[in-house]
Amino acid sequence: MISRNSKGLLLGLLSTLIWGCQYSAARAIFGSQAEEIDPYLMSLMKFASAAVALLPFLCFDNGWRKTAQAMKCDWLQMILLGVLGVAAEGLLAFYSLKYTTSARSSLLCNMSPVFTVLLAMLFTRKMPDWGKWVGVVLGFVGLALVLNSQSSDIYDAKPFTLPGDVMALASGVAWAFFTVAGVKCSQKYGGIPCTVVTLTVAAVAMVVVCLVTGTDFMPQLTLKSLALVLFLGIMATGIGVGLWNLAMGLTDPSALGAFGYLSSLIALCLARFVSKEHFTWQFFLAFALIMSAIYFMNRGTSDKTEN
Repeated sequence: MISRNSKGLLLGLLSTLIWGCQYSAARAIFGSQAEEIDPYLMSLMKFASAAVALLPFLCFDNGWRKTAQAMKCDWLQMILLGVLGVAAEGLLAFYSLKYTTSARSSLLCNMSPVFTVLLAMLFTRKMPDWGKWVGVVLGFVGLALVLNSQSSDIYDAKPFTLPGDVMALASGVAWAFFTVAGVKCSQKYGGIPCTVVTLTVAAVAMVVVCLVTGTDFMPQLTLKSLALVLFLGIMATGIGVGLWNLAMGLTDPSALGAFGYLSSLIALCLARFVSKEHFTWQFFLAFALIMSAIYFMNRGTSDKTEN
């Protein structure tokens, strides 16, 4: 029989593999139908399908009851997390791939642990340990190198990536806000119930945005684009999150930390071999620095846990 720890690691690995594919999938959507794709409607479809995909996970550990409690007792915080965290993060990350490449977007979105440390310092008034400060410095040096490097892929030979880079970076900030501001709700109600509620809020927020912007709710999507959008919603945002939360219940969460590096490496490989992305030495150095920054963030946390 497979041990609980092994099951947890397998579920975490599967979730990581799914997440590693999402940037190339989103880049392919814009690459094939850039003019027809409305990022607001696609984000709405992604959030709604993800919320539906997560509903079966509520059958575990009194999930339905906790979801109802979260909506009743902490509805204002759930709205803030859904709009400023989930909706903003998801829309910015997706929209960024219209202008920048999948590897760049993935790397800049993964700056979120750096911003998480800085936001946590503002919220809690506690100074980070030396390891986290090293991570912050490495992260910002890597950021500077990314912004100073150039990339291209099969969808755009000479892209002006700055708008997409800024969106991806802002997505990382939004996710850092969600991580810091949502930790108490997650601990109180559980990861899956909070995710379902905030995804629902995000979907409603995108309905409002679509109505305000006059979005066409019946776009002429190809089957490929529709399939990729549903993959981003059902698999990457829905099933991926569900599997990850189940994995955390079966194994030590610190053992899952290394999968973050694997997800970034998968995104990098897919960008190179699927999107035919070209990298400079600056980008590879930036990748190493930002991955090192994430290591120091996790190292500081692990040290505190052991003590």
